[in-house]
Amino acid sequence: MTRITTTVLVMVILMNSGATIMDVSGLNDDLGVEMETGVSDAVDETVEEMKTAFDPNIGSVESLISLSLAAIGVFEIVIEGVFSAPTMMINILGGGEVVETVVLGLFAPMYAISTLELVSIAIGSRTV
Repeated sequence: MTRITTTVLVMVILMNSGATIMDVSGLNDDLGVEMETGVSDAVDETVEEMKTAFDPNIGSVESLISLSLAAIGVFEIVIEGVFSAPTMMINILGGGEVVETVVLGLFAPMYAISTLELVSIAIGSRTV
């Protein structure tokens, strides 16, 4: 029998994965739903930085800087993917401070439980 914390972890992973896949695949546009998660924009920016890094007309210092920015962009993509479900919900509900507070208030406990569960799995502990 699984623990409730493991179930919450799986639910958070599935919600964020679903939101990210819907955004990146273009399903949102096909359905006419405006629920940007920010992942597509981060991917586009990183791809442009990579193209700049491999441009033969720039020097090695500019190339190194572009590759560093691209590496930071990859980290940004991961962070946007991790928080894509709350971002999607905020955008669907229209934004605003009240909406952000309510959505983040609902998602914060799930992220806290998921973090504790991942730490528990990593250290091999059976209790959270």
